[in-house]
Amino acid sequence: MHHYISTASITAILAILGGCSQNTNDENGSKSYQSKHGSASTYALRDETEVSSKTFYNTFAQSKQTYHFAINDTQLENNYLTELDALSHYLSTHPNQEVHLDGFTCELGSSEYNVALGYKRAQSVAQFLEKRGVNKSQIILVSYGKEKPVDINHNEEAWSLNRRVEAYF
Repeated sequence: MHHYISTASITAILAILGGCSQNTNDENGSKSYQSKHGSASTYALRDETEVSSKTFYNTFAQSKQTYHFAINDTQLENNYLTELDALSHYLSTHPNQEVHLDGFTCELGSSEYNVALGYKRAQSVAQFLEKRGVNKSQIILVSYGKEKPVDINHNEEAWSLNRRVEAYF
């Protein structure tokens, strides 16, 4: 079962402890996740702050990380790069771990356009991870387009919250 928490900063990611997960396939081929314990190792982020990869995993596994995008855009914002570096390091050193990347859009535009845009946003995150050593087989991409907004209001504030990729184990 996933425990969803609002988007956390890098500080929170490195501070919160929680459970680990493992995946299984159901009869429809969908992935589900169950708790297990992982191994610990230490690595350095770009800023040379050392953290335990178990602490990172436990933190990430307890939450859903959200990466927002500009309207009609698939470009990752620079403020997410350190967090994504940590995730890519964890995944590249734990080749049996998978990550879900779910793409979403705001309500503007057709359903077809938004499904494609949500998928391209998820691909943008996936490509970042792959360039840093994550195996493509560890990444599960899904696009919901505009079908699952986090804010149902019809204004720019709501739309900006809905233009996102959610990443979770």
